[in-house]
Amino acid sequence: MKTTKIPTLFTILGLTLSALTVRGQQVVLTSIGQNGTLTFSSDYTNTLHKIQWVPQLAAGSNSTVWADLYSVNVTNKTTTVSIPMFFRVVAVTNNCALVGTWKWFNGDTNTFYADGTSKTVGPSGGVGHGLWQEMKGNLYALNWGSSYMDSVYLPTNGTSLGGYNQQGAHVTGTKIK
Repeated sequence: MKTTKIPTLFTILGLTLSALTVRGQQVVLTSIGQNGTLTFSSDYTNTLHKIQWVPQLAAGSNSTVWADLYSVNVTNKTTTVSIPMFFRVVAVTNNCALVGTWKWFNGDTNTFYADGTSKTVGPSGGVGHGLWQEMKGNLYALNWGSSYMDSVYLPTNGTSLGGYNQQGAHVTGTKIK
């Protein structure tokens, strides 16, 4: 009868991943199931967490490059997800003032998510998707997934923003939630 050294693999994973700290808060791995499940607890609830993976661990822990496997919205303190062989969990908080829903100058309603994606709903109900990125300070690059890209500045009040698209047209938005 052939036996698999699963406890050794779990020991390696446990040593590698047991004490992940993100921005001073902990994401704690509570169990790894033999059926490919991971259960973790997080001090961050009602936030996006990313399940990340790597095909193999590099010799030095600082040289391992982790990739996002998928994201999960965590609503409870304890969560169970399906996982590949190596993984990690990273909490993504909504510390960014851009995250939320905005009414745009042209009547669109734009929602910016913590994972860097956005959704646009036009006045007639049409839906579009895009990407956004914080550049420096309160400056953001918005890629609408079409031919339009905006550079906007969000003052510290966090309720209105303004900037220009790549053609020099002025754009503005007001946060509604």
